[in-house]
Amino acid sequence: MSIANEDSSTLIKFLESKKFDFEVVPNGSEILLRTFKLFSAWPTTVIVDAEGKIRFLQRGGLDDETITFINVLEQTIIEATHKK
Repeated sequence: MSIANEDSSTLIKFLESKKFDFEVVPNGSEILLRTFKLFSAWPTTVIVDAEGKIRFLQRGGLDDETITFINVLEQTIIEATHKK
């Protein structure tokens, strides 16, 4: 899932020309503030596990954190798959 900073109408127009294989949610500033207590942190990458626990949170790009992100994501997927 991706949380976009744009409003719904702007996002719909953008998504007509760019196709994604995941959901894109509009009005992300409100979600980041209410849910994650983050102020204008674009981009922000968050991995939330099946129980709703935040497993990874990185504000800004992933250049220095890409390996950590991949490891946490893979582990979270493995755990979720084994719980089914």
